[in-house]
Amino acid sequence: GGPSALQSVLAGSRSHSRQIDVLSRARLDLLESGLTRDVQARKSALERLTRALPADAGSLAQLAELYTNLRQFDRAEATLRQAVATESGRADLWNSFGYALAYLGRYPEADLAMKEYERADPATANPLDSRGEILLMAGRFREAAKTFESAWEKDKDFNRGAALEKAALALWLDGEKQEAGQYLDRYLAARQQSGDPAAE
Repeated sequence: GGPSALQSVLAGSRSHSRQIDVLSRARLDLLESGLTRDVQARKSALERLTRALPADAGSLAQLAELYTNLRQFDRAEATLRQAVATESGRADLWNSFGYALAYLGRYPEADLAMKEYERADPATANPLDSRGEILLMAGRFREAAKTFESAWEKDKDFNRGAALEKAALALWLDGEKQEAGQYLDRYLAARQQSGDPAAE
């Protein structure tokens, strides 16, 4: 069996839909939407699934990602708020929640969400990198540069050292072109030292 065989099974299950409960129907429709790549069908299935399982953070996260891709940021934010209330220790949810808030222009709340992300995942550089991006979006360029530099110091190989390049961008946007150039030189030197052939 391949995708076509699975689609035949799903089509057969549809003919018995009265005998299938709402949750199972939503799961089957979600599976089918993955095969057909039908975004609206996927959205409908996930909305029904999260109504049936309001504490399922995984399904909420999938629905929020879909809303974000559709640029429905208010819906993404509300869905992720529900998700973090369900699983407050899950780091990836705080990261997504922070971006959803930032896309709505709610930067102070987004910054707080990123601080929660860092609390949930203190060992990696990504929370600092994400917070730097939120600060950059908010126009807090100097603070963004310091945060990006902290991310780079935490893990110089994270994302191929791009946090230092972002720090240079933040300083350039702040009008500090000479300092931005120094940061860019540090970034390029670090990439050369790591053996990155693109650094030249």
